[in-house]
Amino acid sequence: MIARAMSTGYLGEYVEPHELGARSEALGGWIPLAEFSRLTTLLDRDTGEVQIALQFTRDDEGRPIVRGSAMAQACVTCQRCLESVELELVARINMVLVKSDAEAQEMLPRYDTVVLAAGKVALVTLLEDDLILSLPHDACPDSGQDCPQQPVLEYPNHENARAQNPFDVLAKLKDQK
Repeated sequence: MIARAMSTGYLGEYVEPHELGARSEALGGWIPLAEFSRLTTLLDRDTGEVQIALQFTRDDEGRPIVRGSAMAQACVTCQRCLESVELELVARINMVLVKSDAEAQEMLPRYDTVVLAAGKVALVTLLEDDLILSLPHDACPDSGQDCPQQPVLEYPNHENARAQNPFDVLAKLKDQK
């Protein structure tokens, strides 16, 4: 199949995957981050854009397949230092659109599946779950080290711990008997 030219710029709210897949069409452009309501509840800010590059094709049975990526600069709160950290979210998209839950089960684990009830679907619906899953567990992931803002905790060494033992008072009472 020959891919058609990619459109660019602001992407509309809905796409028709069956039509795009039949024409092996590519879409590229952006959607405001604020339109991803479930994702933005996990972020510090909802400003910016999600950059999207998608290729629509069909499998041997005529089901639309969507491959590509969605990327965004996001600002999240580090769970260690509670500072705001900017990071790049990258979601790799590889999904097939199916008509029923039973058909979706057949496609796993080769593809992520989305049950498509109507002929068109919101791009946000297709992409939001993958973007949420691309959020790191740790907001300072790039360094591969401890958070640079994490407060330094000093623990007493063994000798100091023995000197400050809260049960020393009980030991003294026992010795008095």
